[in-house]
Amino acid sequence: MITLHNGAEPLAWNVRPGGNGLRDYVGVVLAHLPHNDLHPYVVWSMASDDNRSWDCSGGDYHSDYDTALEAFATRRVLN
Repeated sequence: MITLHNGAEPLAWNVRPGGNGLRDYVGVVLAHLPHNDLHPYVVWSMASDDNRSWDCSGGDYHSDYDTALEAFATRRVLN
């Protein structure tokens, strides 16, 4: 399990080694935001130095899980 610094609940993630000017690990995450009733699912890019605790940025926010899962699959391939 990974931990997101922003407190969101990670549901699915994909990680790869970083380097070359990037943090040690980079990836993409599909997360649940329990405090956001309008868009409770988000897909973020993420980065970490220890592969356990992650910073998130560049989110795509979604109102339903299926749409968010599609966005995650697309970003995962591009990552």
